Amino acid sequence: MNKPAAVADRPARPQDFARLRAGLAQLASDFTLMITELWPRLEDRKFRWELHRQRRIAGYEEAVECRCFAR
Repeated sequence: MNKPAAVADRPARPQDFARLRAGLAQLASDFTLMITELWPRLEDRKFRWELHRQRRIAGYEEAVECRCFAR
């Protein structure tokens, strides 16, 4: 029997599972290292942006109040 074209075009499934598992473990290790280095920096940036945004909002509210009382 002839195989359908879709089945014939698929690559063969890998049989070297130990090498695939080692590659996946290395990839996970690399990402874990990257995340542990970057996460504190991202949290710090988020905190600083929240402070900046709160100061801008507070400054805007103070400016509006000043204009209201200046009349």
